[in-house]
Amino acid sequence: GRKEAISNVGHMALLINCFCSGDFGMFAKAAEDTIGREHVASQFPYMPAVIQSALDAGATGAFPCGFGPSVMALITCRTGDVLAQSSSNELERAVAKAMLSKADEVGCNGRVLIAKPADIGAHVVAQKS
Repeated sequence: GRKEAISNVGHMALLINCFCSGDFGMFAKAAEDTIGREHVASQFPYMPAVIQSALDAGATGAFPCGFGPSVMALITCRTGDVLAQSSSNELERAVAKAMLSKADEVGCNGRVLIAKPADIGAHVVAQKS
């Protein structure tokens, strides 16, 4: 309804603020979808538990991709520091392991893809001649 739509607009503003400011302290709240939450939970009952396992393992935020069945978790501790990157890689693996373990516990098969964002944005990597 209207209340859920207004809530989602507020979450979108918070999400934009997280990315613009680089402060992801409110990212988990910003990623909440009050409109689709009930639909996703009814279609994919494992999803709330898998999302919570990602958060409990240290993810900055976790949420359904689209309306499921995939879950995306965001980890935000990567920097130019080699030691910080090593720590980030450990956290990535810990979050992935927690999510897979919870999915298995609730009877859902899954797999993990760990992707690294590019700093340069969209660009041409090859052209046909």
